[in-house]
Amino acid sequence: MKKSKLCWIFGSLLLLAGECEAQDLGIKIFGDLGFRYQGLYDVDTTYLNDLEMKFRLGFSKKVNERITALLRFETGPQSTPTGTWITMGDKLTKTSFLLNRAYLDYRTQSGFDFIVGKFDNPFVAPVYGVGASELVFDADVPFTGVALGWNQTQEGEWKEGLRVMADYNSLTFHYSSKSADTSAYSIGGEVAYKFPFGLVASLSDVFFNQEGIGDFLDGNFPDSISGLTTNSAGLDEFNLLNLTARYETTVSGKPLAILGDWVVNTKADSLQHGILGDLSWGSAKEKTNWQLGFRFTWIQQDAVISKLTEDQSGTNLVGFMPWLKFKPLDNTLIFFTLLVTDIADGPDQPIKWRPRLYYIVNF
Repeated sequence: MKKSKLCWIFGSLLLLAGECEAQDLGIKIFGDLGFRYQGLYDVDTTYLNDLEMKFRLGFSKKVNERITALLRFETGPQSTPTGTWITMGDKLTKTSFLLNRAYLDYRTQSGFDFIVGKFDNPFVAPVYGVGASELVFDADVPFTGVALGWNQTQEGEWKEGLRVMADYNSLTFHYSSKSADTSAYSIGGEVAYKFPFGLVASLSDVFFNQEGIGDFLDGNFPDSISGLTTNSAGLDEFNLLNLTARYETTVSGKPLAILGDWVVNTKADSLQHGILGDLSWGSAKEKTNWQLGFRFTWIQQDAVISKLTEDQSGTNLVGFMPWLKFKPLDNTLIFFTLLVTDIADGPDQPIKWRPRLYYIVNF
């Protein structure tokens, strides 16, 4: 193992040892350590069968009554914006400990929110039980730039009513060692509303610049996985119109949630739509509790940018995913997913099975 890898491991342990002193300074230390078994099969061949891990360590501090600062480091290969899970067999030789979140968040009591740096998806991403709805953006994808929003607040929090958000996101930071002639970026906006009866709905539009997105798709990812490209030949225009709705109620004393997520790439002439639906029952927020869900996904070839979607799962697919989440202990989570997919358009191909088993401890 390289000295640099040992440095960040021991450095992380030292930081954890100093948690009490950090708390005295008003610094919150947080993170998680997770392990994941993953398989990828079709009817004839085992494509993938491995064990992966993820480690994240973050620090946040409320600088004053208006501004919060946050830093978060995490494992991940440098060739992908979504790959915080690393294969254990790599022995960390292909892995870096990256500063993947670093931002300042300024909020006012009147509901204005200004974020600058490298931050989470600022748009409403309804949770379907495994993570944020990743039809358009993977939950691990960082946004680099600025975001400005306003919402109807109750004590500074968006609990009900209207929310609007605008965002500028630079795409050239994604761990590329290759030069690009033109910078890639996206500009987006969203309007969302929380209804008092448990419904949250949002409409967003994200435009990717034509001049730079081609380099981002093809030139900036020398190690990207083959066969998971997003665009048809010559297509480098993406304008993603995204509509989401999530409804929560209670059935037999347990939470029931229904999610719908739809996207269309208005710059594509065809093969431009994507749909995600999810139904979940239960909750895994308390110890010994569980949550059961079922997801359906249909994504045409040019609907989204697969390098930014769920673990680069690709496009041109249709399938379903049952999932189960269980919390055996405090700060501990176990959950299982089984993604079964076929292609959405084109000649028949073998159906792919993708089981995953997660074990995650938060601190």
